[in-house]
Amino acid sequence: MSTNPILREIYSAREQIMAEYGNDLAAYLQSAAQRAKASGHPVAKLEQRKPRRLSNQQTLNAVEEQDVSTAGTTER
Repeated sequence: MSTNPILREIYSAREQIMAEYGNDLAAYLQSAAQRAKASGHPVAKLEQRKPRRLSNQQTLNAVEEQDVSTAGTTER
C-alpha cells in the first residue's frame, strides 16, 4: 500500500465497503443503483455515442481546419 495518508484512507474505505458486500462488486453496484433510484433524484441515462464515419476528404478538411485554428499557438 501507499504511504500517502489520503490514499490509505481511500483504500481503507473501499475495503470496508467491499467487505460489507462480501467482496461482490455486482452486489454493491446493484445496491447503489437501488439507492439512487430510491433517492428520487434524477439520474442521467446516457446513450453510447456512435463514431462518425468521415470520408477521406472530410478527414483532410478537418485536419486542415485544426491546423489553421491552432496556427500561432505554441505548445509547451
